[in-house]
Parts: sequence; C-alpha cells; structure tokens
Amino acid sequence: MLALVGMPLATMLLVIAGGAFLQVQTRSAGELTSRSDVALLASEDLVGTTIDAETGVQGYALTGDPRFLEPYAAALKEVPDSFARLRALAGHDPRRVMMIDRLSRSALAYLAEITVQVANVRGHRRTAAIAWVASGQGKRDMADFRAEVGAYQRLETERRAEGVARLETIWNVGRVLLGAAVLAALIALACALVVGRAILRGLNGLALNAERYRRGEPLVPPAGTDEIAHVARTFQRMADELNARQGALAQMRVAQGMAGQRRSVLAMVRHRSSPQGADSGRPCTADRGQVGGSSSSTGRA
Repeated sequence: MLALVGMPLATMLLVIAGGAFLQVQTRSAGELTSRSDVALLASEDLVGTTIDAETGVQGYALTGDPRFLEPYAAALKEVPDSFARLRALAGHDPRRVMMIDRLSRSALAYLAEITVQVANVRGHRRTAAIAWVASGQGKRDMADFRAEVGAYQRLETERRAEGVARLETIWNVGRVLLGAAVLAALIALACALVVGRAILRGLNGLALNAERYRRGEPLVPPAGTDEIAHVARTFQRMADELNARQGALAQMRVAQGMAGQRRSVLAMVRHRSSPQGADSGRPCTADRGQVGGSSSSTGRA
C-alpha cells in the first residue's frame, strides 16, 4: 500500500524538481537570447553613430559650417558608452570580449582620425581636410570598421541561435515533464481510489468483527497483508486473549463457589459432631419431665 502511494508521489516530486531546473535553464537561455538581441541593436547604433560622425566631419571640411559637427560631438560621447554596454552584455565570454576590444580600438582610431581633420579645419588647414575627404581614406576605414562590426554581429547571431536552440530543447523537455506530471497525477488518483477502497474494506471488517465480538459471535479472520489487515489480526488476537481470560475467570469463580460450599458443609458437619452441637441437637431432661408431667396431669384429668 505504501508502495502504491509512494511511487506516484516520488514521480510528482521528480517532476517538480525537473520543472524547477527547467525554469532556471529557461531563464538562463532567455537572458542569453535577450543579451544577443540587445548587443545586435547596440552594434547597429554604433555603426550608425560612426557613419553620422564621418558624414558630419566631411560636411564640416567642405563647408566649414560648425553645425555639421553635431553628430561628431555626439559620437565622442556615445561611442565609449556603446562599448561599455557591449562589454557588460558580453559577460565572461572570451571570444565576445576579444572582438569587442578590437572593435573599440578600431572605432577610437577612426574617431582620432576624423578629429585630426576637424583640427585641420579649425587650424586653417582646410585644404588638408578636403584632400583627406577626396582621397576616400575615411570611406575605406569606415568599410573596414563595418566589416569588423559584421563579424561581431555574426558571433552574436550564433550566440542567439544557441539560446533559441536551448529554449526549444527546454520546451520539449517541459512538454515531456508535463505529460509525465499528468500521467503521475492519473496514477496517483487511481492509487488513491485503490488504497481508499482497501482502507474502507479493512475498516468495515474491523467494525464487523467489533460488532460480532459484542454479540459473542466468532470473529471473521482478516484477509490481506496490508497495515489494516495487520491491525485486524492484532484485534483478533486481543479478542481471543480476552475471551480466554474471561473463561479462566469464570472457571475460577465456579471453583471458588464450589470451594465455598464445601467449606460451609464441612463447617456444619464439624459443628454437629462437637459435644455442644450434640446437646443443642436434642431436648434437655427438665424439659422432658415437664412435658411428661403435663401429659400425666392431662391423663388424670
């Protein structure tokens, strides 16, 4: 009976433990996927910020209008912040950290290069800045930087695919565990019905034997090997012992009654066989004379 109850309960506990483990794994895989998504967006923003800075510096070199420097000024602040965010998202992944460091060096070197061109325009060396724009060096450097960013984005795409694959595996295992939980619940329900009926049948047998014992009828031997049957057999042994003791007590009472009667008879016999008992058993002489005189007087009269 305990085994019938214990097996579904053990299965349910295993399912609960497996569900808790899958929850932790799901959270980890979800964080991995979300980090990759955020990193991809941050890298796109980084490329856009750098391109805007390059375009603005080129416009400033060609026109000398300071308003073109607004994207450049924003890039000087946003680019370091973007790399700090990417490093935080990389965590302890050495490959990610290495690629982000290489990207950081390339981006800062490019910002330093366009900063030189800004300084040329401000230092009245605008011809040098225009020559840099005309040479297309900035375009080539930007193309190299974008290629490095593309390699980093491919790495993040791979990491994201790994996270999605982990999530799919976790979901598949979760569905299996859900099916196992439903099966365990059905088995537990069936076992509960079987155990409940067995307990009810055993309790009914106990009640029947108690009623038969009250009426003095012989008890019905219990069937089975479960705990209820063990209790029923113990109750039957107790009833048999009580019956045996009551029978012994009844015999003792009968024996004691017969012994009391025997002692009473012996006491009467002893009393009658004693002298005092003999004198008390016949009438005295004076009484006989009185009786005789009364008789003579009566005759004479």
